[in-house]
Amino acid sequence: MMPSWAILPSLWLAAGGIGCREGIAVGKGFYLPGCCRFGVLFREEAFRKFKRDLEGRPDVTHVWIVTDSEEAFAEMRSSLPARLVTSMLYRDYLRNFRINTRQNV
Repeated sequence: MMPSWAILPSLWLAAGGIGCREGIAVGKGFYLPGCCRFGVLFREEAFRKFKRDLEGRPDVTHVWIVTDSEEAFAEMRSSLPARLVTSMLYRDYLRNFRINTRQNV
């Protein structure tokens, strides 16, 4: 699923609204901008790389994992540092968010 980039400002605010929001590297499977305190894992298969990149980012405070599987979320969450505020975003929620954006109404 191609993620809805329109939700990123809301996630940025939820993480404290600190720093900038950089452009998206499509195809990477996650969003971890170098100048703010949050990251989003869009594709579960990119988790290892996402986790590795997070290890070098002690400034990151919030992480969102996009999945419809509570089991997959729990497993990934348990292997991330406890200092992170980690939340689940359902793929179905993002689909709905994308469908109901202004350009599609």
